[in-house]
Amino acid sequence: MAHEAQTGSALVGVLSGAPIAHRTSRKLTAAPRSKRCGACHQIAPLDAFNRQVKSSDGRQSRCRECRQAAYAEDPDKFRAQGLKWVRQNVERIKEKRRERNKRVQPPLERQRVRWTVANHIRRGTLIRQPCEVCGATPAVGHHNDYTKPLEVRWLCRPCHCRLHRKHTGATS
Repeated sequence: MAHEAQTGSALVGVLSGAPIAHRTSRKLTAAPRSKRCGACHQIAPLDAFNRQVKSSDGRQSRCRECRQAAYAEDPDKFRAQGLKWVRQNVERIKEKRRERNKRVQPPLERQRVRWTVANHIRRGTLIRQPCEVCGATPAVGHHNDYTKPLEVRWLCRPCHCRLHRKHTGATS
């Protein structure tokens, strides 16, 4: 590590867990661990500031204590700012929600088929089988065609994942 600091490597401290060094001309300086609050002008550690992605240092300009005090003084002002932002960004919010729902929630058609299978298993009209590839248990139901909810292929988790990787072309 000491050798890297002498040679001026930009990776100083990455392996040791120390803060990454910033290069100013030929000198290396330590990454800032504190900053000045924009409201009370006190120097505080970075942990005293909330995160803010758009900021150059990744933190808000006012410390948590000052933000809490400002909110306590006039919470309606903060609520109004939030509502104003929501009104101005309705389409952006809807689009983000749509993207998240695609990732998080399965399409309703597939969910209905899963419910149907679960109900039939519970009633005893559909019996869970061992994996049709390797014979392992427990196995989960896989549908090649969601329009036929009771045509189920029983696959263990590894075989099921392998099947999906093969069909989607994913490598991991």
